[in-house]
Amino acid sequence: MAGESPLRDTHSLSPFRPAPDERTPPLVSPPIPRARRLWSGAGRVFRLIRPDRATIEPMRTLVLGLGNPLLGDDAVGLKVAALVRQRLDRTPGVDVEEEEAGGLRLMERMTGYDRAVLVDAAVTGGPPGEVRRLTPEDLPTQRTAAAHGIDLPRALALGRQLGYPMPAEVRIIAIEAASVLEFRDDMTPAVAAAVEPAVAAVLEELAAPPPKERP
Repeated sequence: MAGESPLRDTHSLSPFRPAPDERTPPLVSPPIPRARRLWSGAGRVFRLIRPDRATIEPMRTLVLGLGNPLLGDDAVGLKVAALVRQRLDRTPGVDVEEEEAGGLRLMERMTGYDRAVLVDAAVTGGPPGEVRRLTPEDLPTQRTAAAHGIDLPRALALGRQLGYPMPAEVRIIAIEAASVLEFRDDMTPAVAAAVEPAVAAVLEELAAPPPKERP
């Protein structure tokens, strides 16, 4: 009839859904930008995970105590890690773990962390109980030396070649050992006395600013 609006054929439309031209375009979330790292002046390290929302989280740090609990001084890394765990008391962003193997196993344990602090016994002929701070390129310790042909630097390089997220910084707290070949469940007096200084060295490493902020 004249003056009336034309009728629309609605037989093919569901009574619960709008016509195709009236539907709301689907919501598509924008791609999340790749994570970027932010370095604070107070020594704390954060990762910006959503720059559009200014969301930050602590960077992941691994403290890994290395050793064998049945070989006397070789257990010192495990002892240090246990005390560090107590002192940190579940600090966000820091995991404290123990490991008895070396080589490729270290690569697996460090994957996904931004930095790592390894604690291990060393046998270099120095004074027993001496605590030193090393990098992977320095003298090898008991677990960072070559195991099945893979030492720590090669393990890190292999992980990066395979595309694994490996730590940008790896530090080693090495404690000079006197006895690592005989079965015993206690450490020699000099190495036992070095446990607390080694714990302090680990905590100092965790509190230190990242390399990019160091003078």
